[in-house]
Amino acid sequence: MFVEQLRRSKTGVDYLSGDEWISANTREEIVKVKDGDEVKVEVIQTDNRHIIQESERSNVGLSLMDPGSFVATNWINSAYKAMLARSADELENALNDWTDRVNNYPYADCEGNFGYALKGKIPIRNEANGWGPVRADLHQNKWRGFIKSSEMPRVRNPKIGFIVTCNQRVVDETFPYYLTHMFGTDYRARRIIKKIKETKLENIETPMMSDIHADCTSIPAETIVKALLYMRVDDKKTDQIIKMMSSWNYDMNANSQPAAIYGVINRFLSIVLAEKAYGKLSQDIIDGIPGAEDHMRRQIKPDYIRRLSTGSLHDAPYHFDSSSVLTEVLNRSVEYLYNRLGPDPDTWRWGNLHKTAYQHPLSKLFPLDADKLTPPNVETSGDSDTPFASGSSISSEFITGTGPVNRYIHDPSDWTNSRWIVPLGSSGHPGSIHFSDQQLMWSKVETIPQLWNWKEITLNVETKQHLLKPDLRTTDNPRN
Repeated sequence: MFVEQLRRSKTGVDYLSGDEWISANTREEIVKVKDGDEVKVEVIQTDNRHIIQESERSNVGLSLMDPGSFVATNWINSAYKAMLARSADELENALNDWTDRVNNYPYADCEGNFGYALKGKIPIRNEANGWGPVRADLHQNKWRGFIKSSEMPRVRNPKIGFIVTCNQRVVDETFPYYLTHMFGTDYRARRIIKKIKETKLENIETPMMSDIHADCTSIPAETIVKALLYMRVDDKKTDQIIKMMSSWNYDMNANSQPAAIYGVINRFLSIVLAEKAYGKLSQDIIDGIPGAEDHMRRQIKPDYIRRLSTGSLHDAPYHFDSSSVLTEVLNRSVEYLYNRLGPDPDTWRWGNLHKTAYQHPLSKLFPLDADKLTPPNVETSGDSDTPFASGSSISSEFITGTGPVNRYIHDPSDWTNSRWIVPLGSSGHPGSIHFSDQQLMWSKVETIPQLWNWKEITLNVETKQHLLKPDLRTTDNPRN
């Protein structure tokens, strides 16, 4: 995102680049509005691509650079070639044309090769580009081409014997290019690595992979709870709540009482850190403005938890006093717990708070049929810091809003041994019995077989559909 200095003249629109004013490319487009008048839109393009927001009063505009906005790319061909790939080399070569969004690709082939590759078009740019809009007139902020595919992060057949990727940082400070400030935390990856190392690689089988998917142990919970146990409190309710977590194993199981307590504390830690770090802007984070919470989740919050663990909060370069954070978090959490879950802590469960709330996109248009369109809700274990990966935003108050859209367990040595599951079902039709018949299984991390043998598929088939190529010569075809 670039902040452009603009000026209007008799010849059109100019933009500032360095010390020089350059003529922008401009054109007029007509936007047709349903049930309304057509709208004329002025399109302005600088060397940083199109202006998406302009203030004529201040002669300033915002331009948006995107790898897919230069010329048409072969990303769809890349996806098609990847599906036809029969080896690790063919897969990586196919994905060299992948454009946007940049993706992590762990893979394995039938010849015993496995690896990881980061694929997509990543611009060569300075780190300032990653924090927010930068001045377009400064040449040091310009993009300088794209990172070559051969220089992107990748690894093939590492000696450790496995690959783990959970959106965590994949390069260290020696990597020559800036990638992003928005890597996820390494909590989930660390849990998965630990569980793999607890078992010999040659003994790993399909059921164990489901155990990894179902892991609900929270690494940050251990740090936060241990810090709370050292706190001195005078209030009996607060003291009782801290004692409830004293022997907890940090498992975010839906049936867990300590998990419910920690879940609330974790949410208020996000709120308090946002309020102290961002001031008036914190309301955007708390209210769920898209993208706002990610900055807090991936920057200051993990840094605070890391410093809490290492005892280095006193050295933190924060512009606020961090010594009172946990006290404020605890006080607000206790009040919330009793108001939300009731006066008897023995009845508190994480599943009472943490559950799905699916809403069919057509339910608002047809409110009388909303109950037929929307699948039932289910409780979920875990949170966004565990391999179970059932995240919720601050504004949603524990509603499961993110999670795996599918769980795959592939066995390249015997494809018929592979399994999977999706959050709802295999049909998108609310009237189908398969609309949400996998939902409860998904919430329990159960799986169903993947069918690879055609004979087995035909034996289990329920319906058959035939797609017919239309006859384009018929007179009723709209293309004629």
